[in-house]
Amino acid sequence: MAGRWTKWLVLAVAAWATADLVLAVGLVAPAGRIPRVLPLAIHRAGTPNVGSALLEAAEKASKAGRFDEEETLARKALAVREKFYGPDHRALVRTLRFLSGSLGARGRFDEAEPIARRALAIAERDPGPPHSERIAILDGLACLLIFKNGDRAEAEGLSERALGIAESSPGPDRRDLIDALGQRATFYAATGRVSEAADLLERSLALMEAVPGSERGEIAQILENLGFYRGEGGRLAEAAASFRRALAIRERDPKTPKDQLAETIIKLGFMDFAQGRFEEGESSVARGLALLAATPPGADPPDLAGHVQSLAAMMARRARESGGESPAARFMAVVERGFGPGDPRLARIFTLAAKDYREHGFSDESAPLLERALAIRVRDFGPADLSVAETLEALADTQAARGMLPEVEGALKRALAIREGHSDARTPDLARVLRKMVTLYMGQGRFAEADPLVERTMGDLEKADGSERPEIVRYLNALAQADLKRGRDAEAASLLERSLTLLEEAPGPDTETLRSVLEDLGIAYFRQGRGEEGIAIHNRMVALRPIEIAPAASKPAEPEAKEGRFPKFPADIEIRKVEGIGTPSAFAPPPSP
Repeated sequence: MAGRWTKWLVLAVAAWATADLVLAVGLVAPAGRIPRVLPLAIHRAGTPNVGSALLEAAEKASKAGRFDEEETLARKALAVREKFYGPDHRALVRTLRFLSGSLGARGRFDEAEPIARRALAIAERDPGPPHSERIAILDGLACLLIFKNGDRAEAEGLSERALGIAESSPGPDRRDLIDALGQRATFYAATGRVSEAADLLERSLALMEAVPGSERGEIAQILENLGFYRGEGGRLAEAAASFRRALAIRERDPKTPKDQLAETIIKLGFMDFAQGRFEEGESSVARGLALLAATPPGADPPDLAGHVQSLAAMMARRARESGGESPAARFMAVVERGFGPGDPRLARIFTLAAKDYREHGFSDESAPLLERALAIRVRDFGPADLSVAETLEALADTQAARGMLPEVEGALKRALAIREGHSDARTPDLARVLRKMVTLYMGQGRFAEADPLVERTMGDLEKADGSERPEIVRYLNALAQADLKRGRDAEAASLLERSLTLLEEAPGPDTETLRSVLEDLGIAYFRQGRGEEGIAIHNRMVALRPIEIAPAASKPAEPEAKEGRFPKFPADIEIRKVEGIGTPSAFAPPPSP
């Protein structure tokens, strides 16, 4: 009998460590015969292992980008350790650090700050080694304060304390100091002091290079961040030298992952662009994209959107300096050199670039990119695929910005036919195409064609969720404008009242849109003889933004990238994405012991 209970205990403890205790009880335990000592034995033998296993699973989820799962697992790990050790034990510090970093990386600073302060309080009650833990907590909290509310005074003090601990930390390889210098550089960069950040990284680099047998990848990472800060400070020649050294190290190291090597090559290409060496820049970017293209065809390469955005901006600069060459054509040529003309991911890349060009006022450049994306999707998926409908809609938006109304109508009709042919197509997507067609027809005075579509769309508005509110408001306003032109004042008032309700329910309503709706609603009321209501609405509009006697000076356009200014790389300025010794990783979860 004793052997049977021993076997049960071993299986149950192992099952608890894998979150499967209930299953173990159901399979092994004889009904009604669980000994009283068993819960205590499991609590003492299994709980620390459970906490470690949960934290390790959270770290894996973090690396895979499953952030909701990461947070849930970290909170469970914390709860397990609190139950076993109590609320103030040093064993909680790593889990608190991880959870604070997870929340901070997603912008949830109000939740992250008290957790980081709790970790610091526990660590400072027992200020012995490891010093690296206290240093990392201080630096992480400093960055949290900067990103939360710009509190430089306290953040500066925390960062100085961290560096002071590192300066006095023993150890032949000075790893604590190397880390602290990198985190201090991050702090300086976050407060706009990029020259000081570069100086700190130069010191960090010298220390790392003096460590016998130091990892080449760690040195390359410091060099890349040093290049970034030097470039931000306008020291382009030195920045280029840093990136070239980093690339040489990564190319010699057989352990360098392909995607990491590709990132370094692409950054060097953008560095060449920043100095006006366009041919060299294009060659490097194409080479880096070719490495990224080796990822599975069904998945986007790492930071694809960031590279697309940066490359689109670089091509726009080249076009300006070369006298009017099409940025879109050049962009497509470079990307196709990297991925090859047959890669199905080109459609997504061109769509991303088209959106970026359109949002920055280059609608003429977005059209050819979308036309190319459309051809790829028709080739790969057939003319009736939903991805074709999505691309047609984007193309219609671009054509509308250029005043190409017949082309807009043709694209929308094709998109509508595709969506109507899919019984499983989402109703909101179908309704959106219909609303765009109604708006187009109303704007052209083609009311006989618009009215039947209005009947179809009005029912769908009732089903729309909050995410579609801005589009529905625009649609209702367009219908109301058309009704006002047709003398249908009561119908216009009804639509505007509905639009006003949606705006008032939205958090932080768009003031300009609200003022426009109030103005049109006041007109509709006055035309119907509803003078008192019209005056009340008019007064609301005036109170929202008093009428100016003199026209306000228009806001100057955003300046173009200055000569000698280094382009920002999204992979560098998003803190979570950068890893390695001496890098901007204040919110990065601590590594497993």
